[in-house]
Amino acid sequence: MAKIFPANEFDLSEETPRGERDLYDALKKLPDDFFVFHSYRYERVSGSHIHFFENDFLILHLLYGCMNATPMRPRQSTGSNG
Repeated sequence: MAKIFPANEFDLSEETPRGERDLYDALKKLPDDFFVFHSYRYERVSGSHIHFFENDFLILHLLYGCMNATPMRPRQSTGSNG
C-alpha cells in the first residue's frame, strides 16, 4: 500500500468531493514504493506578490518521478450534442 501523508486518513466528510474520495481510495492501493501527499500546499513568489497553490494529490516514485493529480467533475450534458 502507498505511503500517504498526512498519515491519518483525511476527512472524508460529505463536503469532500466524491471524485477526491474515489481518487484517494484508488491511490492508497498503489504499491508501497509510492508516496502520496494529500492537500500539498506550496507558494511561489513573483516580484512583490506571493501566490499560494494546493495540489489535491502529489504522487512520488523514485523511478517514475512525480505527478500532480486533481479529480475532475464529469461534464454535464447541455443538450442533444452532449
